[in-house]
Amino acid sequence: MILYFNYSDSLFNEQLNACNTVFFLDYSVDTCLSGVRQRWGKKRPDMPWIEEQEDKEFMNYIRLFPKIQKPNIVRILKDHPNITVYRFKNRQEALDFLDKLG
Repeated sequence: MILYFNYSDSLFNEQLNACNTVFFLDYSVDTCLSGVRQRWGKKRPDMPWIEEQEDKEFMNYIRLFPKIQKPNIVRILKDHPNITVYRFKNRQEALDFLDKLG
């Protein structure tokens, strides 16, 4: 099961009850904003449209994520000690983890 961390607390808790492992991509704001910009104008299999320019509301959501969303995620994850959490601070950490899996 893949979870995206923009759920409400109650839905997030419900989804976590079905999980045993979480991969928390805890990247910096700059990394996330850069990733969004790099995808502009490119077709994505997970979206039926192509982003051509900055979505100010979405970019602001990313900028505020560490102050508004992230503390809730960390708190909720602590409430689920039975779940293994892999927390990656940058893309290289995630890639190194995947490389170790073979």
